[in-house]
Amino acid sequence: MKNILILLTIGLIFTSCRDYRKGDPRIMTKDKMLDGSCRYTWEGDGMRETFEDDCDAYKVGDKIPWDK
Repeated sequence: MKNILILLTIGLIFTSCRDYRKGDPRIMTKDKMLDGSCRYTWEGDGMRETFEDDCDAYKVGDKIPWDK
């Protein structure tokens, strides 16, 4: 029983340690502000940032369209 718990714990650690900041930048969250704009959080290319824009500009999961 102890071995099963150890294996489950190790498996849980490995599955929860994914690097969500790799790959193309994508919108992760969209929060509506009191002034009518929205605050977006994006992650990708090893970074995580926020910005504000119109609420109809992006959806969660959209890629960030910028030139590198």
